[in-house]
Amino acid sequence: MRFAAPASLLAATLLSACASSASDPVARKAAALERFPETIEAGIARAESLEACSSLQSHEIVRKPRTDGRIPPTLKTSCVPKYPDDLQALGFVSKCTSTFDIDPAGVPVNLSATCDTWNDGMIDDPEPLTPIANAMFETVASKAVEAMRFVPLEEDVEGATRIGIAQPFNFAFEGQSRTRDEQADTVAEGGSPE
Repeated sequence: MRFAAPASLLAATLLSACASSASDPVARKAAALERFPETIEAGIARAESLEACSSLQSHEIVRKPRTDGRIPPTLKTSCVPKYPDDLQALGFVSKCTSTFDIDPAGVPVNLSATCDTWNDGMIDDPEPLTPIANAMFETVASKAVEAMRFVPLEEDVEGATRIGIAQPFNFAFEGQSRTRDEQADTVAEGGSPE
């Protein structure tokens, strides 16, 4: 006579196995390395397929001049970019700046993004993967700006800047705010990268 496990027990066992491997950082890192794109083009394609925003936020229209005298455009909807899971699992962090103009309807146009990407010490040899990770972060930063909306030109405050806007995005682990140079200085002095 063969013993057959009840379907609920089998399902619970499978869920438990999936949950434990998903929360295990070593398993997450191994899975991320296995899935990591081999070329910059593949990395961009992967980043293009991701959801752009972890959340969209509507803003109450508040008009405040900046201290440098420039009047910022009035933001209607902002995007909190989604940190790509593979890049996070492998310890890649980045400081990005997206530059863009705003068309008369309030839509960002002429987008470009530049990022400074480095690994936070989670993988032994990140150099071959860093350009791919950088391209992925640039794509995610651009997609986040594409999702943003500003008030139309005729509704915006007179003199509001609508050309050459720079929007910073930082992809870092909670509590991390150091730049790559600050982190390298700490490691060179014998400290931990964290």
